[in-house]
Amino acid sequence: MKNKLLYLLVALFLACPVSYARMQTLQDAALQYDFYNRDTKIHKDGTHESIVEIQITLLREQAREFVAKYTMGYNSDSSSVQILEAKTIFQGKEYKVTDGMIEDKPVANNRAGFDEIKQIAISFPKPEVGATIYLKYKEITNKVLIDKEFFAKYAFGTGGYWKKSNVTINSEIPLLVELNDPYKKLLLTTENPADKKGYFHKINLKLLSPLINMPINEVAGSALNHKRITYVSLASLDKWSNLGDKLAVKYNEVLEQSLPDVFLDIAKAAEKEGVAKKEGALEKEEDIVARINKITTMLSKKVQYCGDWRSINGRLVPQDLAKVAEKQLGDCKDFSTITVKILRHLGYEAHVALVLRGAGMQAYDEKFPSMSNFNHAILKVISKGGKTYWIDPTNVVSMADGIFPDIAGKSSLVLARGGASYEEIPDVAEAHAKTIIVNAVSLDNVGSSNIQLLGEDAMSLTGARLYASAQHIEDWVFKNFFSVFIPKEARISSSIPNLNSRVVTPITISLGYKNPSMFHKTNIGLAYRLEGGLSLGADMLDMDIKGSVNDLYLGNPRTMQRTTIFKNNKIRNLKELNFNFSSAHLTLARECVIKGEDSIITDKMITHKAWMENSYIKSAEFKKLQDIFRENRNISVVMVKDE
Repeated sequence: MKNKLLYLLVALFLACPVSYARMQTLQDAALQYDFYNRDTKIHKDGTHESIVEIQITLLREQAREFVAKYTMGYNSDSSSVQILEAKTIFQGKEYKVTDGMIEDKPVANNRAGFDEIKQIAISFPKPEVGATIYLKYKEITNKVLIDKEFFAKYAFGTGGYWKKSNVTINSEIPLLVELNDPYKKLLLTTENPADKKGYFHKINLKLLSPLINMPINEVAGSALNHKRITYVSLASLDKWSNLGDKLAVKYNEVLEQSLPDVFLDIAKAAEKEGVAKKEGALEKEEDIVARINKITTMLSKKVQYCGDWRSINGRLVPQDLAKVAEKQLGDCKDFSTITVKILRHLGYEAHVALVLRGAGMQAYDEKFPSMSNFNHAILKVISKGGKTYWIDPTNVVSMADGIFPDIAGKSSLVLARGGASYEEIPDVAEAHAKTIIVNAVSLDNVGSSNIQLLGEDAMSLTGARLYASAQHIEDWVFKNFFSVFIPKEARISSSIPNLNSRVVTPITISLGYKNPSMFHKTNIGLAYRLEGGLSLGADMLDMDIKGSVNDLYLGNPRTMQRTTIFKNNKIRNLKELNFNFSSAHLTLARECVIKGEDSIITDKMITHKAWMENSYIKSAEFKKLQDIFRENRNISVVMVKDE
């Protein structure tokens, strides 16, 4: 008798408990800051010194480990720290920290480069629950990134439960103040106004009532929006462009240097790339894409990433071009500056730009400039046709026609000649980053899979052969594109491109396999569980609508499509499988059709925005989205013989 498929939508949702998320209270805290006081003096040249006093009560067991080796880091090239007093108070008795219980030594340099980071470790005696530690120290910053300027940010309620805090700043440099106080916990007073409106020489911040700014029980992949953090920003400059202009001076000194031969050879090779064109014809966009990819690829082969941040200049200013050429070592500032220099040599408009690199990292949305909003150098390029490209030459792969997810959607300070600007980098285009998978299965347990990785989604395998063997890559593919284990003896075929190129291009993979556990038994017939197409479902379902305070990171905008073809079988009640949901953040859809004797089920998820705001999480639409995931995230198709 001919087999047919009877669709059963089974709620195989294995219930993970919801997160019960909320902001922490005193009962949750491991540490209580009885007080945190800071008195800072800022000199005309931007150098500064502070006296800091902290008293912490240990509330829970984990706090004991925290104070058994209390650590502070600082850069010994530009600053110093002096411990003035340290002690434990327990049951009314004081226990002094002796010299032998304080260690001040360099931190082993990480593999990314050289630095002058030192760490002070303090071992507080009597670290018992209920004990109190007291620490008073002096920190001096004797070198600054930008002469005669000052930038700082003070956050309150982080790391524990804060009872009291008093921060005083006396500055010879007039300062602007930006207060972010969502819970109305701070009293801000200013004195000695400067000649310029809104600037002050003396600022005091006082915590009016206890505060803890730490979520608890939030799902992985979520983060507290900075708008919900209590903090104060200080700046001596009122415009981001002013900060950019000061930094541009330092970069332009390097960009005015001659291009060393090794980099001139890269420029000559890049000039030959692209589509041939007649004299005077407009440049095609594919020309500049090919040339940028050629530059960044060749540069990656010639220069190895290794930073040198031992001096204040090393943390901010690129090295001389000739020095990088000689050593063949450099960091993001060097990679970006060299790429800008080569592109300018070829007649393109290009500028170094600063950004906060990191997928899932949110920069503070500050009115006034701050150096803490940047940790990486990239570049902005404008083609002769007027199109803008955001390029990160430090990356091990090249992708001029896309945007790396760890810089996409971020604010960037562009150090342009003739005037810096603070701009928004576009997000990844959902139509450009795609994963398209077509699985075909049959009742003899034989399956095939065709995988297409496009745009930013192809990054994960681009250049993989430069780092791993062909067997390692095949194992990785079978492990990461199937939810079940496919042993080597069950693999029928695999067609994987050589993946030797550093340039991101579409990748197509074809796999054949036999899986004895492809179908599982039920009381009414064999069943097939669809591969997970709605991969964000776990985080979505775990979000606590009422209590959650975090935003949810969805990943970069992209299109994920998975099609499952059941060969020589049909599905009854086909229309019952279909659904569609669309919002500003996500589009989810399932479309099922019968084509000849085959049943075809296609799941599609399009991520439109990288972040889902907490205000949306508390909306009725998000509740509807949770219901959609709950009903459609995991389904099984059961095959029943006709009676």
